Amino acid sequence: WLFWIGVAICAITMFINIASRVMKLPILPVLFMGVATALQNPWYEGAGLGLLIWTALEAVGEIIGLKKECRL
Repeated sequence: WLFWIGVAICAITMFINIASRVMKLPILPVLFMGVATALQNPWYEGAGLGLLIWTALEAVGEIIGLKKECRL
């Protein structure tokens, strides 16, 4: 159940990013979810795993960006 709570939080975050136009086309998240869906059985666990991986990579990129701007 902890996995699915994390997936729900990531899905809400991605929805907010798309709704606020921060992310215009979610091509990379959909690609991550598609690859994980193809590799994981059942498919919905793969989609959740792909979304979690994408969100983690996006968070690391944000942290690196903040460090380069000396704001962190």
